[in-house]
Amino acid sequence: MKPCHFAVYSKMFENNTVMIERLKKELGQNGFVYDEEKPNLIIVLGGDGSFMRAIHDRKLPRGKDISYLLFNTGHLGFYSDYAKGEEDEFIHAILTKEPEVEYLPFFRFVIDNKREHHFINDIAIQTGETVFMDVYVNDEPLTESRCNGIVVGTPTGSSGYLLSLNSPLVINAPDLYQFSLISPCHNRLFPNTITKAIIGGNQELRVVIHEGNYDIYVDGGHKTKLKGHEFSFSHKKDELVSLLHLKDITVVSRIRKNISGKED
Repeated sequence: MKPCHFAVYSKMFENNTVMIERLKKELGQNGFVYDEEKPNLIIVLGGDGSFMRAIHDRKLPRGKDISYLLFNTGHLGFYSDYAKGEEDEFIHAILTKEPEVEYLPFFRFVIDNKREHHFINDIAIQTGETVFMDVYVNDEPLTESRCNGIVVGTPTGSSGYLLSLNSPLVINAPDLYQFSLISPCHNRLFPNTITKAIIGGNQELRVVIHEGNYDIYVDGGHKTKLKGHEFSFSHKKDELVSLLHLKDITVVSRIRKNISGKED
């Protein structure tokens, strides 16, 4: 990798001081510059949750000139090529290998036609009690339901919460996104609820919740303070996240490894 300005984002509540100092020293000896203000590269020490937090951290710069590189010190490490015990290999790869770039799509969601937010994985709107909601695609009514909530996810997020709701994996189709209702009622009042759908990137999904209390979770993080009753979702085509890989691992083999537990 060509030397550049870099910063390090560390997993919450985890002491990665030794690794951070090692990165500063060994990369610095090879032309890299540690720069928290204007980095070109953000090295994330943690798991997938740390990666999501780094993307959303307002203290960190974000833009088309910034790339992320992951080192898994967490649990699954779906997008990481290296993990604990491979510190030497990781640093050697940074210094000697030319990375492959994976572009992850950003999607937007707007609350009550006012507040715009972004997500890369999924949005979960959920409650312990049932809520009544209408679902529209391009302002056309698609379905209505009484359920415990809805998960809207990107191709990146299709291997997470959505998969546990028996939604399909989306592989190498970055413009698509999907939704799945959480525990929808099936009775004479809601006999034909459409519980899942895959939506094209040029289509807008709109969800209107008429009653009930619920919480909103962004990219698998903690409960947010966001509130509203009408939510619209669409592909944010003008913004991508650049994720660097130092191993030649395809999307399919990564899914196979992390979900099936099988490696080639």
